[in-house]
Amino acid sequence: MRAPLTINVAGTGRPAVVCEPGMGASSAGWSRLRDGIAAVTRVVTYDRRGLGASPAGPGSGGVAALAADLAQVIGCAGGPAVVVGHSLGATIARHLAATRPDLVAGLVLIDPIPDRWVLRHAWWAEPFAQAGYLAMESLARLRLIDVAMALPLLRGVTRSSTSPLAALTDAERAVLAEEMRRPVSHRTARREFGGLLHSRAELRALTAHPEITVPLTVISGERTHPLAARLRRIATAWHAHLVDASPNARHLIVDDGGHCIPRYQPDLVVAATSELLARSVGPWAHARRPGPIGDREVHAAHHVPQEWHGSADAGVGGA
Repeated sequence: MRAPLTINVAGTGRPAVVCEPGMGASSAGWSRLRDGIAAVTRVVTYDRRGLGASPAGPGSGGVAALAADLAQVIGCAGGPAVVVGHSLGATIARHLAATRPDLVAGLVLIDPIPDRWVLRHAWWAEPFAQAGYLAMESLARLRLIDVAMALPLLRGVTRSSTSPLAALTDAERAVLAEEMRRPVSHRTARREFGGLLHSRAELRALTAHPEITVPLTVISGERTHPLAARLRRIATAWHAHLVDASPNARHLIVDDGGHCIPRYQPDLVVAATSELLARSVGPWAHARRPGPIGDREVHAAHHVPQEWHGSADAGVGGA
């Protein structure tokens, strides 16, 4: 019997929105995003197995297994849902949309990982990453995480949960710090990373059929270290490819946003999700819905240089 998942529900309305965080990340730090969406419709946040308040359980941590858990959460939410997925969470959401389209009403993909990066580089990336996660787990076991995280070399690992610029409450920062001290958190992140690298069949299927038939918004965070500028351009171009391949898609490029947009700019994600809900159609059309959010409103809401590419009915994106 599989371990239970910890699920939190807020708001009312249909379709529900289910949030799927990135690799090794719990739902802690998503409260502002959750509260913003709850003002529009029902929103569900949850912790994957071994993360946050959900106990660890057996399994490979592969994309198919994680998508099966997401399907279970959507069932608890009452049916088809819009999935907001960040990084690995976006890959999980895409796989579910491809294999269980009856469960997915729309997708908001935040800086998704390009499939080809995993397919091409898994052979050398796995040993380095696994060694890193094992080292972090060992530090947690020795209760040396706080000391290690104070070192300049490792400070970047926790930047999104410690930076004063992150939209986090003091209570969330405390929860995230405590999660870093738990060996199981790093063990689960290692399992999820390995599971992604070994999900080659699932990633090949997504690569062969990139089109997403439900309403789609892809958010690309452009800010990165100068040494990663080329990788950033490749990722954004791949995001535009997803938009180009899909009939009802938009591409939001956030010039001053990095990879961890849900923690730094949750209001932007709330606005993008509300706009996607306005584009959704289905048996829930009678439910409480927001009005469309135009380019001007999104600019004004966040005071950052953003661009919408394409239109509500055309999947034309730019990089």
